[in-house]
Amino acid sequence: MNEFKVSERKACRAISVERSSIRYRKRPDKNIELKKRMIHWSEKRPRYGHPRIHEMILRDGFKLNHKRTERLYFKELKLALKGKKKKRRYRSEARVPIPFLEAPNKVWSMDFGFEGTPDFITVDNGPEFICMALDKWAFSKRIKLTSVALENQLITLTLNLLMENFEVSF
Repeated sequence: MNEFKVSERKACRAISVERSSIRYRKRPDKNIELKKRMIHWSEKRPRYGHPRIHEMILRDGFKLNHKRTERLYFKELKLALKGKKKKRRYRSEARVPIPFLEAPNKVWSMDFGFEGTPDFITVDNGPEFICMALDKWAFSKRIKLTSVALENQLITLTLNLLMENFEVSF
């Protein structure tokens, strides 16, 4: 345009192009760090869908709407859960090993109720214990969920039976 000394308006009209398309400048992507965290969580927890990843992103300190998470999850990152494998259970959160008991009310089990706030709650991998509601509640109270390992299931069953017998006798 400058070479022929013609205004932008006349040049665009001559070649039938809108002026806005000539002036267009692509905006920088403001979701780069968010996309990295979403990919991180989807690789670390492959069974998490977009609602759980949204929750984890919020815990990471991002401020965003669930619709933005869905758009990035499905359209831009093209993430989706694979079909479920039958009879396979997954943990809802990275579990920590069962801690050494130092004092009362430091570790709770889901079968018993006490007053106070524990540091850990030990649960098995049943569907009632891997739900997002329990995970959100525990996170909001700064309680870590610990899981009974599969090899300890027999010990857990034995302890549960003993505790039930103990409760019945008193």
